[in-house]
Amino acid sequence: MKDFPILLIFFVLFSCKKEEQAVAVTKTDPSALTFAQSKMQLIGKAQQEVIAWSNYERFKNLLENLDHTPVAAQNLYDAAQDLSKDIPEELNSQEVVSRIKLVITRAGIYNSYINYSNVDDNILVKKHADLIESWDMLTIIINEKINIYDKIKQETLEDLKIINQAKQPGTDSLDNNLPG
Repeated sequence: MKDFPILLIFFVLFSCKKEEQAVAVTKTDPSALTFAQSKMQLIGKAQQEVIAWSNYERFKNLLENLDHTPVAAQNLYDAAQDLSKDIPEELNSQEVVSRIKLVITRAGIYNSYINYSNVDDNILVKKHADLIESWDMLTIIINEKINIYDKIKQETLEDLKIINQAKQPGTDSLDNNLPG
């Protein structure tokens, strides 16, 4: 019975040491992984409109040059949050804002995951691919918003000019041009 407290003390000391040794931290080597690349580019008038949107250009540059370190992921997340600031008036619509929020969310998820102590390479690549997909969706919406909607606006303005010219004094009215 006298030896019981001594045995208990040894047992506690040795069991605590084993727990400390069991914790191992592994970090991934991003240079050994294959990450997705953006497939979408701004075209036409959209390229010209976005040049003045410095937050867009900053995020794009950080994403294209991402080295998959925690510091770079944090900078990318900060830049994603800045996307919602100073949105050009022509792009400030629900479609664009919702895609920006998706980019912010996925950049935040990526940033959070890359800071884990145990990072699974496949999950990291997937979270990055999700971020790229959200960026591509934003690019598509910007292209549509500026290029397609702008073309429709131009056609509508031209139609209105034709109608307006037809109603001018000294020209035939639209009714006279209609058959029947």
